[in-house]
Amino acid sequence: MKILNYDNTEYDIIVVAGQSNAFGNGLGGTDNPWKEREDVLMLKNDFVTCHKRPTEDTVYIDINAQEDGYIEVAKERYDQRLDQTIGNFSLTFAKMYADKYLKDGRKALIVFTPVGGTGFVGKHWGQEDKLYLRMRDMVDSALKLNKNNKIVAYLWHQGEHDGYENRNLSYEGSRDFYDEKFTEFFNSIREIYGQNVPFICGGFTNDTIEEYRITTEAVIDVLKKKMEENKLTKYIDTSDLKSNKALGYKDPYHFCKRSLEVLGERYFNAFDQMIKEKQ
Repeated sequence: MKILNYDNTEYDIIVVAGQSNAFGNGLGGTDNPWKEREDVLMLKNDFVTCHKRPTEDTVYIDINAQEDGYIEVAKERYDQRLDQTIGNFSLTFAKMYADKYLKDGRKALIVFTPVGGTGFVGKHWGQEDKLYLRMRDMVDSALKLNKNNKIVAYLWHQGEHDGYENRNLSYEGSRDFYDEKFTEFFNSIREIYGQNVPFICGGFTNDTIEEYRITTEAVIDVLKKKMEENKLTKYIDTSDLKSNKALGYKDPYHFCKRSLEVLGERYFNAFDQMIKEKQ
């Protein structure tokens, strides 16, 4: 990938991947509005999505991304229809990381790769799939900008869509499917980018689990098990976090803005604990 605007800045890279709660769809107010800062940047790659319906019971998303990427000061997304900014947990994580770990002369770069409504059933995140390859391209391109660039954390939030697409499966069927696909994904990330990069993932809204309980709980159990089995990994519990629906919006699937901020704090605290244990 060609990154259109860059200088010789040294970056601490925070990779963010997954679907809509990683992309950020948090609505509502906050006591801690995001303030843009010059030492927290974001690498983006614009894309368009197209919904396809292979059968009446399935809806897959096709992604067509531009060839080039660009770096900008990290900012919240603004929704013109709702006339408000939309929360994103990676911003909170990056701010806390920069405040505690960023050294003079370096900047934090969020490599922002998530796309809403995507998963393994839809063939988005497998090793030959578009979003996986796009993520690899974005991360590799960011690393090549400066020989001193390094990945400091990998933040994953995904699985709701696989729970939905596999909603007609048994618990065992959903678990076995996600276990195979996520294990391949996780192992590839570790093999390519190193065993010492902290990998953190989290759970879903209570409304999502309630609607597709059998299959989403199977996905969550896989995530928990994989994080327990590996070093420098952590699963973040979200059972006490509110969805947009809890604030009166017609959206049960996404965490509200304040919940996403808390989620970012929890991701960072897990990261911070891993770093302390390594020292």
